[in-house]
Amino acid sequence: MLLDGKGGELTPKQAQLVEIAGTAGEKMLRLITDYLDFAKIDGGYLRLERESADLCALLRRAAATAEPQVDLKRQTLSVRIPEGVVMADVDAPKLEQSLENLLSNATKYTADEGSITLSLESDDMRARITVKDTGAGIDPAHQSSLFAKFHRLPGQATRAAGGTGLGLLIAKEIVEGHGGSISVQSTGVAGEGTTFVVELPRRVSALRTT
Repeated sequence: MLLDGKGGELTPKQAQLVEIAGTAGEKMLRLITDYLDFAKIDGGYLRLERESADLCALLRRAAATAEPQVDLKRQTLSVRIPEGVVMADVDAPKLEQSLENLLSNATKYTADEGSITLSLESDDMRARITVKDTGAGIDPAHQSSLFAKFHRLPGQATRAAGGTGLGLLIAKEIVEGHGGSISVQSTGVAGEGTTFVVELPRRVSALRTT
């Protein structure tokens, strides 16, 4: 509201301070959300409420949420989705949260002016969502432990990025709760980046039951 001029015109310095406060607030909210979601997962209380939703619209919303962080680092975020709609039986808010976690992770570990691509492919039975970045990549030796709780990759870049170390675990639990899978592809070579791949069944009837 302040940035929109609701309280009167701000000086450039005041606007800068408000933006800093807003960014700090968003980081705090993400930390709190991560810890609350982890508590639900750890206690076995994660519940999905599936309904028919358009995955194309879901990807666009996740990308819009990531835009402030992307703009701050002068990165390029491309969204590649089919024309029309791609309907699936999902818990849209939770799946969107998973994608936001993956995009946030990509933004953190991609250098200024790097690029990130969010894409969607599908057939009648399954949907494939990928998040690809041009960051430092992930050493294959560390990939098997990426989704462990509180796991952080070693190195200065990781320490500077901050976060809870829970984002990837939460994304994995939500995706697997949908009967899907999430995997990582990276050579660990700087500049070649990392690709996270999410595979999801499009219909509840396609899920295996026990």
